[in-house]
Amino acid sequence: MTASELLFERMCTTLEIPFERLQEGEQKTADYTIVLDSERVIVEVKELAPNQAELEAQAGILESGSAVPSVGPAGKRIRYKIDNAKEQLSNSDGAPTILLLFDARPIAVSSVGSYQVMAAMYGLETFDLSVPRELDAPVTISGPRFGKDGKLGPLKHTFISAIAVMAIGDQRALLLDIYLNTFAVNPLPLEHLLRMPSVKVFKLPDGCTGEFCEWVRVGSRGQVFPADSGRAALDRGSVPPQRGDRCRNRRDHTGG
Repeated sequence: MTASELLFERMCTTLEIPFERLQEGEQKTADYTIVLDSERVIVEVKELAPNQAELEAQAGILESGSAVPSVGPAGKRIRYKIDNAKEQLSNSDGAPTILLLFDARPIAVSSVGSYQVMAAMYGLETFDLSVPRELDAPVTISGPRFGKDGKLGPLKHTFISAIAVMAIGDQRALLLDIYLNTFAVNPLPLEHLLRMPSVKVFKLPDGCTGEFCEWVRVGSRGQVFPADSGRAALDRGSVPPQRGDRCRNRRDHTGG
């Protein structure tokens, strides 16, 4: 059992969410079933461990004392985890599903924030540049919109109901940010989760289609309001927020 699975079981116990670990069969199965609002939900837990490039970046940071690692586009590692979990979650027999991520990497090379999750789910933030043939005509820029590399869409992986990010906060408290898939065919039941102070639920605004949108947070009575920050660890103070953190998350970054 991985560290992330042990933490997930502890979180379920704390939040009074019934859970059962699934036994592996002939076909790939997810890790757990949980019960939310009397409804069965399938959960696949994935841990992000440092890869070789991130270990080298971490060593460079320790040696130099300052660095901003960059080894790929936003959401790269999360996209890989979606691909790695899709077979397990597709065997859900119509139940809602959650891909739950836990980032076990050193803080200097980790960043599973709201922007990385959005880029992995719906595509990279993209601006379109139009250069006219006439030399004296202005260049026009349109956007932003969701561009390439999105793993979820109206015809892509609609069996995934949400991506969740689990983090460790103050006094070892477990925190959970949940990002709903706007294209899910089996929506996640939310009543119990929205009552939990350690859980935050985010969604795309209603009517957001191809244009790039910011997350909105779902309130305890179903109302929505602007999201303050998507990253569970930073949201609740386990790591002191740094100046420009959100801008740094929006660039190509190791943690995506």
